[in-house]
Amino acid sequence: RGSEQVSVRFASLLLSCLALACDVEGGAHGTPDEFDEDATGGEIAAELIFLEEHGPPDFRVAALNADTLEVHTLFSLPSGSFAYGLDVHRDTGAVLLSYTEPAPEGEAGFDRSSVFIVEDDGLSKRIVGEDVSGSWAQYPRWSADGSHVWYVSTAAEVTERGVSHALVRAEVDSGRIDTTIDWATEPAVSPDGQHLAWVSLEVGTWVRSLQLGTADGAFMRTLVRADAVYDLGHPIFSGDGLEVYVFIPEDTAVPRAGSWTDDPSPLGHGLHLVPGDWWAIELATHERRRLTDLSAVQYAAAPSPDGRWLSTASATGIELIDLNTGAVDELFFNRAIRSLAWRDAD
Repeated sequence: RGSEQVSVRFASLLLSCLALACDVEGGAHGTPDEFDEDATGGEIAAELIFLEEHGPPDFRVAALNADTLEVHTLFSLPSGSFAYGLDVHRDTGAVLLSYTEPAPEGEAGFDRSSVFIVEDDGLSKRIVGEDVSGSWAQYPRWSADGSHVWYVSTAAEVTERGVSHALVRAEVDSGRIDTTIDWATEPAVSPDGQHLAWVSLEVGTWVRSLQLGTADGAFMRTLVRADAVYDLGHPIFSGDGLEVYVFIPEDTAVPRAGSWTDDPSPLGHGLHLVPGDWWAIELATHERRRLTDLSAVQYAAAPSPDGRWLSTASATGIELIDLNTGAVDELFFNRAIRSLAWRDAD
């Protein structure tokens, strides 16, 4: 499944399949760039799992099979529910979903989320969850062996230090929490399961830095200091696990709405309208290099199983980026893609 297996047929039909999958009048509102047939050879033998928001409260988890080029819905969320993010286990293909269930009848102010496993026929298992309104379980990530789930737990009460964020690890079978990292968010697990990366939050300002730890969450070292970049977020490991990809906003960018000039960390304060690009941080040297030249708002990214391609979710849709050449094929959609992950089509 090397780079010679990726074809122009995949990239062009990916657009049409996802546009049809949206089931909305008008389909895609753009066309892909010209594809270089010499730069691509066959197909990606994998499928892209994505969380699509048709407009709250209307969400679905869907899969595009890159072999058959078919899109199908894995799970449509019930009316009144909400979804925040997903992850796919590298080996088993099992899907995790951070999900708010519909409010029970007669209960007002129901606002909390849990982490579920998604099967083709719906939600099969609630692993962990917040039972107090105003608390959430978000950013779910599988451990490499599938025995644990990492997720971010937010407190129900707002203190003078703000809403607390804790990165926790829970056993899949029992839901028991065995590890907690305070004031941390957005975890990423390396492909070999040896490392955990996360975004650390400075108490009071929410200024962000990028940390590296062991598989159990023990701190090892800082990969990007808070004063080294304007802001950062959405870390993921490269396909070979030797780098961490991270989104770094532009410090001179002007968002489409809102004022963020007084915020030390726009991403930390929930403002996702700041454009930027993806950068690679080498674990061994901490060297930082630019991966993309998008200058766009970004919500998520995921490397293909062979490591050559990076799929990214932006404010306008999905980009498919060739990490060998830097070429970008833009795919435009009417609906927001909020989370991405690849899994083997087998």
